Amino acid sequence: MKAISLWQPWASLLVCGAKRVETRGWPIKYRGPLAVHATKRWDGELAALCETEPFLSALLANVADSESWRPADLPRGAVVGRVYVADCFPAECVIRDAIDDGPEVLGGDAALVRKLVIGSTEHAFGDYTAGRFAWLTHSPLRLEEPVPWAGCLGLFDVPDELVPVLLT
Repeated sequence: MKAISLWQPWASLLVCGAKRVETRGWPIKYRGPLAVHATKRWDGELAALCETEPFLSALLANVADSESWRPADLPRGAVVGRVYVADCFPAECVIRDAIDDGPEVLGGDAALVRKLVIGSTEHAFGDYTAGRFAWLTHSPLRLEEPVPWAGCLGLFDVPDELVPVLLT
């Protein structure tokens, strides 16, 4: 299975479905299941980001599993779940809407120029500056128990046997 490494909190937000669009500096042609690996990186800047909105509300609603949960509890150095990559848009084709509905594709497959409409929360979770790309995902699955694994830059492969549940 293809995989990608993300820093926390973005890895957890993606696999719990609070974040549906991953932004990168490069486009992706791949469509299908994508394992999400949380890197080992953790620092004060990332911890502080988790305490700001909309990150804090999304983490508390979707990731926190106890009253004593802290951002430092986010799993790192492990595969934390999977999403399916459905599409890829240049950042210039992403429209920010005031309503926080899920992402919506305008124009359909036959259109010469298609647009991706996202809400303000989704916008806050990504970097939509010119020259970047928005990967639209669906069907997130968060593992109850993250699987320790070494990440890589770019897309990389993890054995299907590593986490069979990710294939469902």
